[in-house]
Amino acid sequence: MELRPALDSIGKALLLRIYLALSEIEHADFIEHYGPLQDRLNIEGLKRRGFGADEIAALRRAYKLIYKSGLTLDEARAALKEARDEARALGREADTAEREARRARADAEKAERRVAEAEERLARLRR
Repeated sequence: MELRPALDSIGKALLLRIYLALSEIEHADFIEHYGPLQDRLNIEGLKRRGFGADEIAALRRAYKLIYKSGLTLDEARAALKEARDEARALGREADTAEREARRARADAEKAERRVAEAEERLARLRR
């Protein structure tokens, strides 16, 4: 039975998702045979629900990796896990760099205050 025509409306796609969830058919097997239930992300809906540009970009990359890359589902999962781990590592590095920058700014402000105090003392001595 060809299911693609049945996927033309949102309601039918939702019913098909429910059927797949309740049946013994593996979603991954269905996707491999018939393709994804949606051909794109609902970007406007994500924006209305408060998703930011970075989050939407991450969802787009994940969608492309899962549905458009030609990888098997297990390979796509592994790639997503690797990308997540890399992002976490980069986030930790960014946090460390930010803390170091704050410390450097604080040290620079202290040095500027010391210079100003020294200049004031020198000015008082010259009077």
